[in-house]
Amino acid sequence: MSANQPLTEEEVKQLVLTFWKLQEEKAHLVDLMEVTAPDLEISMGEFAWHGYRGLEDHQMGSKDQFFDQYFEPRSISVELSGEEATVKSEVQWNARHWTFPAAKSQEIRAIYSHTWKVRRSSEGGKAVVVLNHVDHMRYVEGYEPPRPSIRSTPISGTRFDVRVQRGSRWGPIPRSPCLAGARVSLIDQQMLQARELFGPSFQRQ
Repeated sequence: MSANQPLTEEEVKQLVLTFWKLQEEKAHLVDLMEVTAPDLEISMGEFAWHGYRGLEDHQMGSKDQFFDQYFEPRSISVELSGEEATVKSEVQWNARHWTFPAAKSQEIRAIYSHTWKVRRSSEGGKAVVVLNHVDHMRYVEGYEPPRPSIRSTPISGTRFDVRVQRGSRWGPIPRSPCLAGARVSLIDQQMLQARELFGPSFQRQ
């Protein structure tokens, strides 16, 4: 197919559905590269992953966190502009989550609103995802994820080294003047929960 041929609504919608299907199957990076552009951006709020390296980090960061994932599309609207397209979608994401030493896994459900950018690849002419941005996300009541575990250990009587449990691993959070008396700021709490869900590579833009 020619790289100059206009995109069609049907192939763009099918691309979005294929992307979600690959997420459900925890597809290998090589398979995801078939439906994404080298300059891909996956973003959520002030956090983002860029390119294939970022895509790999995104996938590996969630592979040991979630299983039995499936997506229930609610709406997909496409605005075409020649070889490019903008997509707005809403989907319910369902998954199970387990971290050591919990006796059972937990079901999580969330509603995601996305903005996508799609273009026709210059190599082969197929439609590929350039941007996958989360505009809004909310958990379904009763299916929220577990809150991250936080412990604090006094150092020299005044300073604290705050650590967050990720599965069976403990990772340090850089010290900050605001982390006094074992208090953690709202931003730090959001970072802990984001990294708990999406892996330690989850960073601010």
